[in-house]
Amino acid sequence: MSTDKYVPSDEAVRGPFAGVLDEYCGIPLEEGVAAFDRWLAAHDARIRRDGAREALDGLANYARARGTIASMDIVYHLWGSVSSAAEHYRDTHYSIPGEAP
Repeated sequence: MSTDKYVPSDEAVRGPFAGVLDEYCGIPLEEGVAAFDRWLAAHDARIRRDGAREALDGLANYARARGTIASMDIVYHLWGSVSSAAEHYRDTHYSIPGEAP
């Protein structure tokens, strides 16, 4: 039970849908909740992956831009290394299935 008056309890949310799931879909409430939990976990994983990819893309773009305006060769090389490392990390740890890096 939530102590926040604006957040409904699990029972208050699940109650209205229990009969609908069983009557129209033939799915017991527990099975429907488990299926939704699996979907939500997959959805959350995609959100985290996409967020991480965006952050790493931002870092790579920032490093590339900093390297472009760098006046010394060594500084340019360092920013280029940061950009490459961010892109490699993104492609290694946050790849999208079926998409070539």
